[in-house]
Amino acid sequence: MNENKVPSIFDQIERYVLNQMTQQERHMFESELNRNEKLRAEFAIQRELILSVQLGGMQETLKRIGAKISIAAAEQPVRSRGFIWGRAASIGVILGIAAWLALRPGESEKLYALYAINDPGLPVPMSAVDNYAFFDAMVDYKAGSFAKARSKFESLLILNSDSDTLHYFIGATYFGEGLYREALDQYQLPEVSNSATWAAKAQWYGLLSHLKLGNNDKVMAVETLENSSYASAIAEIKQKLAD
Repeated sequence: MNENKVPSIFDQIERYVLNQMTQQERHMFESELNRNEKLRAEFAIQRELILSVQLGGMQETLKRIGAKISIAAAEQPVRSRGFIWGRAASIGVILGIAAWLALRPGESEKLYALYAINDPGLPVPMSAVDNYAFFDAMVDYKAGSFAKARSKFESLLILNSDSDTLHYFIGATYFGEGLYREALDQYQLPEVSNSATWAAKAQWYGLLSHLKLGNNDKVMAVETLENSSYASAIAEIKQKLAD
């Protein structure tokens, strides 16, 4: 057996979802995911399968509960067994529905998984003397140290409170941590700025944040900015939510 063989795409997706990749592996996988539509589609499918495995684990727990109820029923007089089994059936139905609702991803959740990739950040020059503080924060951001990067970006914001770039990347640190409401607060300024690049990126990640939060009405209300590189993806998401 060749121990050096390249992991299959399914292995890579599983390791990514279960957070078993190194930082370098995650970066490479996310880069590929960002440019490969077929991979994004497969990623969404496999992620749902992993959730179904979790559901299977919960079903095993329900079986153990059922076994205990069976023992209790056997030890009770005949007249009381009907009550025990009736209660057991009710508990089983309630727990089963709760498990299904808790683990079954909604449409917005599935779309988020299909399209959402953390912004990889800006390239860090070999020599960043002219703007050392900013690129020092960017190094932390690219390493996934989002809170640390945010602290540094916020320090720079004190001297440049209207910076689209700083607000955007502070939002990106929140997005990376799954703090979508906080991210939305930061994306507001870049989204209305005169910089087409930051405005389009802020609109895209703001839309993804609303998607993750289940704010489908806000997603549908988005008016895609002119010449946005995310226009086709936004249109696809809105179409799928409307179907």
